[in-house]
Amino acid sequence: MSIDLRIVDVAYGRPARDVAVRLERQFAEGWQLVYVGRTDDTGYIGDPFQAYVGLNRPHTGVYRLTLDCAGYFGLQGTVTFYRDAVLTFFVADTDEKHGLCVLMGPQTLTACHTRCEP
Repeated sequence: MSIDLRIVDVAYGRPARDVAVRLERQFAEGWQLVYVGRTDDTGYIGDPFQAYVGLNRPHTGVYRLTLDCAGYFGLQGTVTFYRDAVLTFFVADTDEKHGLCVLMGPQTLTACHTRCEP
């Protein structure tokens, strides 16, 4: 399984670059950090699971992805309604490839999930 993440800034009509991103995995005792990073100049993060040391492929389970909307728009001097975007999802099949696109604006937030052919 892999996840490709792309964030688009719909207010300015461009990729949302340098957005802080956290990916965590849920366990009975709480959340474990899997990845911390930032989007590149194209608003993209390749597979964050590959960057996680010791997890060469994700396990079935619940994951939480947090995007820092306030930090991103704050750098542009824009006040945003959404402080963070938190997407919690369940990985059932670890052989699938997933795409996640987030359309982000100061007053709007939309996420779309796709399954891609391996």
